[in-house]
Amino acid sequence: MLTDASCPILLRSTKGLWKIAKDCDSWTQVKVIDMASRRNVNYTRLPDEDNDSIGNEGRYDPRFDYSPSSMDEVPWKSIALALFLLALGCGLLLLSFFIFTGHMGGDKSQAYGLLGLGALTFLPGFYETRIAYYAWRGAQGYRYASIPDY
Repeated sequence: MLTDASCPILLRSTKGLWKIAKDCDSWTQVKVIDMASRRNVNYTRLPDEDNDSIGNEGRYDPRFDYSPSSMDEVPWKSIALALFLLALGCGLLLLSFFIFTGHMGGDKSQAYGLLGLGALTFLPGFYETRIAYYAWRGAQGYRYASIPDY
């Protein structure tokens, strides 16, 4: 006799896998498709982002071409944005410093807000400007390709 504690029950018979489940006070049998019984279906792996050339080993893929001329293009818009963020961040940090020291009127809560906004704008601006400067100087490991282009 079957009880509620053993629901659902999986039974294997010679004709496949069966699931017995309780549905509205009656027991029903539902045949579960066993994937091992479908041996005549040929499955292939789907390509993912890391390995999207499954079955295409001999084909040419232009995405992975190395061309030094495209690596040396200066992303002027990104550098302008980085310089703007750097200047804005410096300005906001200076304003918060002046409010903290009392040289400028304002609450401490305003100074904390300006400090947070200044840090959020200064850090990415400084990072991108530093990469652009070292790429311009020709330092090893720094290229303009490291800066995203907009």
